[in-house]
Amino acid sequence: MKKLLIAILVGIALGVFFFVVAMLADGACHCVKPTIVLFPYAGIALLDSWEYVSLPLMAIQFPLYATAIAKANLEIDFDAELRHSR
Repeated sequence: MKKLLIAILVGIALGVFFFVVAMLADGACHCVKPTIVLFPYAGIALLDSWEYVSLPLMAIQFPLYATAIAKANLEIDFDAELRHSR
């Protein structure tokens, strides 16, 4: 549970960091290409004129990635513990 919480917090921090990077890069080129590259799901929503969906997709992308990686890591750790206990 602790690893999962840490993963979610790291995902939120990465999302904020990449949002700031995309914001600065968008301002530099006056386009949305950096947003499309850093947040592909939000970029797809922007291209399809679903602006109301793009911000929630942008907000959950990295926490969702981090949670999936943490869950996979927890399962691998659990399998390793099962092998050592036999």
